[in-house]
Amino acid sequence: MREVESTLPHSKSQNQIDMKKALTFLFLTSLFHFANAQLVLTASNNPHTAPYGDIREIVQMNIPAPQEGSNIVYDYSSLVAVDQDLIPYNLATREGFTDYDRFSYGSSNLGPVPLFSEYYTKKTAAGIQRTGSYKLPQNLGLELFTGSNLDSLKFPGNSVIFEEPAFDIQYPATYGSSWASDYIFTTNFNISVAAFGLNQVPGYQVQNVEFTMEVAGSGTLILPTLDGPSEPFDVLVFKETRQSTDTVYLGGALAPAALLDAFGLAQGQMNIQNRYYFYTENQERPLMVLYMSEDWVTVTQCFFASDDITNSVVTVENTDLAKPYPNPVRQNEAVIFNVPNHGNCVLSVYDQLGQLVATESQQSSSGNTLTWNTSSKTPVGMYIYSIENVDGTSFQGKIIVH
Repeated sequence: MREVESTLPHSKSQNQIDMKKALTFLFLTSLFHFANAQLVLTASNNPHTAPYGDIREIVQMNIPAPQEGSNIVYDYSSLVAVDQDLIPYNLATREGFTDYDRFSYGSSNLGPVPLFSEYYTKKTAAGIQRTGSYKLPQNLGLELFTGSNLDSLKFPGNSVIFEEPAFDIQYPATYGSSWASDYIFTTNFNISVAAFGLNQVPGYQVQNVEFTMEVAGSGTLILPTLDGPSEPFDVLVFKETRQSTDTVYLGGALAPAALLDAFGLAQGQMNIQNRYYFYTENQERPLMVLYMSEDWVTVTQCFFASDDITNSVVTVENTDLAKPYPNPVRQNEAVIFNVPNHGNCVLSVYDQLGQLVATESQQSSSGNTLTWNTSSKTPVGMYIYSIENVDGTSFQGKIIVH
C-alpha cells in the first residue's frame, strides 16, 4: 500500500514534467520559426504609385555601416538630420513613356558636367523595373573649361528605352534573394570648342551599366522621431552595386584623348556606386538609404524617410523654411520662396557650373516671400539656390527647371 501511495504521486509528477517539456519544446520551436520568419516583398505589399512625394532626411556623417545577416536589429534611432529634401515622383505622360508608371529627376555625369534626366520605372507582376530615361535638353557654356565664352556643349534631348528592364525589386524578394542585369544609357550632344576646330560637332556618350542586387540582411529598423525611437519596422536590407563604364564618340569615331582630358575624362572610365536600401512592406520607397565606399566599409551619405514614420523626425531648426515652390518648375514660371522675415536677405541662384544667374533681395518690410522669375530662355537643368539673412541664418537647396 505504501508502494502504491508512493508510486501514484510520482507517476503523476512525471506526467506533468513530460507535459511541461513538450509544451516548452513547442513554445521554443514556435519562437524559433517566428524569429526566422522573413519579410517577403510581393506585388501586393510593395506599392508603386504616381504622383508621390518622397521626403528624405539628410543625415550627418560618422554613421555605422549595417551588419549583413538575418534577424538583426538595426538601431539608427540616434541619427540627427541636418537637412531635408523632397524627391517628387511624377506620372509618366511623355510621348514614348506612357506605358510606364512614373519618373523622377536625377543626374549622371559627363565628366564634371551633370546630365539631368527623367528616370522611368514600372511595376509588373514580376517586380519594380527600371525601364529607361529621357535626357533633358541642356545648353552649357564651356568657358570655365576652355577659357572661351564661345565654346559650348549642347544636349538636344534623347530617349533611352532599355531592351531588357532592370529590376530594382524582383518578386518575391526576401532574405537571400538576388538578381542582376545590364543596361545602356546613351547621351547625344553637340560640342563647339574652337581650340580643337569643333563647331557643333555631333557626338554621344555610351554608358554601360552592370547592376547587381542582393537581399543581404533582414530584421528590424529603428529610426529617430521627436518623441524618441520609432516603432521597429520589419525590413529587408538590399545591397546594390552599380558599375558603369563610359565611352565617348565624336563625329562617328572615338573622341580624342586630348579633348577628353580637358574635361577630366578617359575612354573606358569606370564608376562604382554601392548602396544599402532598407525596405519594409506597404511603403513606396526604402525607409533608409546608405551610400557606401567602394570597399563597403564607410557610409558616405545617409538618407531616411520622414513621411513613412509616425512622428516628425529630428531635424535642425528651419529646415522646412525657404523651400521653393513649385519645384520642379517649368520655363517661364515663377519660383516662390517663403522666408522668415528676420530682416534683409538675398537670394542667389547658380547654374550647374557655379555661375550666378539671378539675384533677388527682400527688404525687412516687404513680407515673407522671395520670387525668382524664370523665362522661356532659362536653360533646362538643375540650379542651386542660396538665401542669406542679415541675422546670419542661411538656406540652400536645389531647383530643377524642366
